[in-house]
Amino acid sequence: MANQAAPPYYLTAVYASNSVSERNLLWGDLQSLATSVRSDKWILGGDFNEDLRTIGASHTSSNNQENQILCHLDRILVNIKWLQDHADSFVQAATPSLSDHSPLSPLSVSLNKAFGIILDEPSSSSLTVCWTPPPIGWVKSNSDGSKGDDKYGYGAIVRDHWGDCLSAIAVRSSAASINILELKGLAYGLQLSAALPNTEALSVWVKTDSTTIKTWVQGRGSIPWTAFRDLRLIHHLLQQFDGWRLSHIYREGNHVADFLAAARSSLGSTLFDPSQLGSDLNTLIKEDKEGLPQLRITSS
Repeated sequence: MANQAAPPYYLTAVYASNSVSERNLLWGDLQSLATSVRSDKWILGGDFNEDLRTIGASHTSSNNQENQILCHLDRILVNIKWLQDHADSFVQAATPSLSDHSPLSPLSVSLNKAFGIILDEPSSSSLTVCWTPPPIGWVKSNSDGSKGDDKYGYGAIVRDHWGDCLSAIAVRSSAASINILELKGLAYGLQLSAALPNTEALSVWVKTDSTTIKTWVQGRGSIPWTAFRDLRLIHHLLQQFDGWRLSHIYREGNHVADFLAAARSSLGSTLFDPSQLGSDLNTLIKEDKEGLPQLRITSS
């Protein structure tokens, strides 16, 4: 699909068979199609008729019987090229009405702009922000910094494509600017990622809620000399992975890392074993894993 204002993309609608053998044929066809559209944006969605693990609503399909069967049959998937151009994409699952399936809507502010869709915005509006897991073969590192009441710290968490925590840390720091704390948190997240096995075959997606830190890592902006050491470490660590991405995330979608950074005053410097996370941290991770949206209020 294409128009004069936006680059083309491919859209695939899926309605999979109830037969396992026929679904296997479909998976093979989709793999072949993925290879042929690798350099273009591709989005596919529909009823996969297989209970895939999901992000978003806790379930997308129900048999509407007294003893309900709830499962994740409906999905919208995108390829890496799509994510590179529309990293703000997320899927909204609505409440079922006439059908026993939840309507799924892919949403992206950048895609609207590419197609010249301008939405009237009031002086104050809200935006739903969701954490999303990385693709298979990737890990996602979220980090944050915190300061207040003469207490300083930073935190980071690394998760896999299921949204499960692989490693997390909260660090108490000496006095520093918030930008330096954010930068140290990002570096620590990469150190946790680099400590995972087989990093040479692993890609890392780094997410920060600081646009300043993003520009520093990209070598742009006015970078203070106090950041040089951490930046050298960050660039060294990035080279250890098969691939990497760096992108911005709104603070509301970064609440797990924010919790870790703010917890430094009571925790000191703590490296978390994924099997021994506290109940509060586990709850936040579960919310992200299930795609629970966080509300962001914006004002003009």
